[in-house]
Amino acid sequence: MKSRVALALVALRDPELPTADQIEDYLSRHWPDAPQIGPAEEVPTPDGEQAEGIEVFRFGEGLAAVSLMNAPIPFEELEFPCAAAWYWPTAEQEMRAHTSHLLVALVDGPEDPIERHRHLTQLVASAAALTDAVGIYWGSGGNVHESRAFLESAHQMNAEVLPLELWVTIRFSPEEDGSISCITDGLEEFGLNEIEVFSSRREPQTLLEYVYNVAYYLIENGPVIHDGETIGLTEDERFLVTFGQSQITDQPRVMRIEL
Repeated sequence: MKSRVALALVALRDPELPTADQIEDYLSRHWPDAPQIGPAEEVPTPDGEQAEGIEVFRFGEGLAAVSLMNAPIPFEELEFPCAAAWYWPTAEQEMRAHTSHLLVALVDGPEDPIERHRHLTQLVASAAALTDAVGIYWGSGGNVHESRAFLESAHQMNAEVLPLELWVTIRFSPEEDGSISCITDGLEEFGLNEIEVFSSRREPQTLLEYVYNVAYYLIENGPVIHDGETIGLTEDERFLVTFGQSQITDQPRVMRIEL
């Protein structure tokens, strides 16, 4: 069976690798319900010696690895996420200054994608808090976050509160006629189609709140909205939903809301 792998990168000002014991202590202080950390098999190198620069441990039902990379994240991977990070205006400037990074991976974690995201968030937040972190590159959502903002959202996470803004990004695209379009990135990790609003006259903040509300509903309930249905926050305001080719990207199937 194919392994499930979830990962994120923590950009560092100076190279530093937190230990499994430090991570365990941080987890216990901030998320008492976090999975237990346990010993894992050693990770040998090709010459048979124990690998350096990596902490590997059991994390609940999965295997966690935190690896120190003594080089910055290649900026070609960060250029678009930084440019699209409207919520972090200095993202490019700050992320260009990092010197090294941690690769945080969770292998064969929970099958439930919400729990898998929660576990990875706990690991990433711990690694960022225990180092001089600049920011986080969340791979599945293709987005970057300033480290303090990431920690603030992660610390609020519990069974009832999901830090959706860390997991799913909303990208805005202005149109030539003055309207605005937007599309999510990250919902596919939950087995859902990305959400797209094309050529809307609404304010970006209104689009942001509405799309996140729909995304949150779908993540909690599954793909329960179908082609041709209407949705709305009130009975007086309903919007048509269709599924088909994205008008913003090359994705063959997205959930389009006429908003």
